[in-house]
Amino acid sequence: MWTLNRPNLDVVQLHIRSRHVNQHLSRSDPDQGFSSFYIVGESPLRHTEEPAPARTKKPTAHQKLERLAKAFRIGDESRDFLLVNSFLIDLLLQSAEQIKLAFGKAENLELRVLNHGASKQLFAVIPTKLKPEAAMKKLRAFDENWWFSAPNEIRDYLEFTLEFV
Repeated sequence: MWTLNRPNLDVVQLHIRSRHVNQHLSRSDPDQGFSSFYIVGESPLRHTEEPAPARTKKPTAHQKLERLAKAFRIGDESRDFLLVNSFLIDLLLQSAEQIKLAFGKAENLELRVLNHGASKQLFAVIPTKLKPEAAMKKLRAFDENWWFSAPNEIRDYLEFTLEFV
């Protein structure tokens, strides 16, 4: 039989129904993945269980990098840069689709780090076989339609550029 003097009880609510007092207690147990409800009323103490709401785990930076590696070649220096500046990863995941929309394909994309003395900047390199004028027109469209909407602070860390192959 359950007792009312249980550890980890978080909530006590009293509900008055006609002449009887019902007491509703709940306890969340993350290890068990459920919430327990104890109800006292006219009948002896009853115990019911409900599944706790599903908790969604946020992907870690390493997991996001694994997804990003499907769209971009990522060297060790770029990986280290992204782990330090993990706020860039979600944007880069979105960028692969945007590059595909702008250039018709998103193949052989690569991330490279460029050192500027004490500071570093990440470059997302888009290889293209297009003529320079046509490629620059597509890059401008990419910038205007998507990239320029990113916050300026992010653009200080990341740049999209073309590589003619």
